[in-house]
Amino acid sequence: MTVLAGLPGAGKSTWAARNAGEALVVTGDDIRTGGADPNAVFHRMREQARKALAEGRDVIVDACSLRKTDRSVWKSIASAVGASTELVVMRTPLSTCRIRDAARSHPAGIDWARAFENLNELYRIAPREGWGRVRLV
Repeated sequence: MTVLAGLPGAGKSTWAARNAGEALVVTGDDIRTGGADPNAVFHRMREQARKALAEGRDVIVDACSLRKTDRSVWKSIASAVGASTELVVMRTPLSTCRIRDAARSHPAGIDWARAFENLNELYRIAPREGWGRVRLV
């Protein structure tokens, strides 16, 4: 399982599309575009990931994953089926992310300062979170 992490507009969906191959991409983008309840969307994402991993498929999780608690859920899902884990952290500059997000028809509407703090914390702690591999792209 590959979990993407980064600010809105960082290029996670583009990375997933370019690198998916046969992997199932589970995405939270409909939180932004469909106005769906975030809890329901993440529940659906987790169920899709569990099912695909149980079937032996690879999974790419396309979500911000800025909070440690969110990343821990993905690691536990992978661990339950013995899947390897990789965390790919997008290093796109904050200014670029904000411009890209503002250009969307449904911007993320987040607290950018807090998200940036979470991202900076992620840079510090990701190597100690127990991922099979951590990449900064």
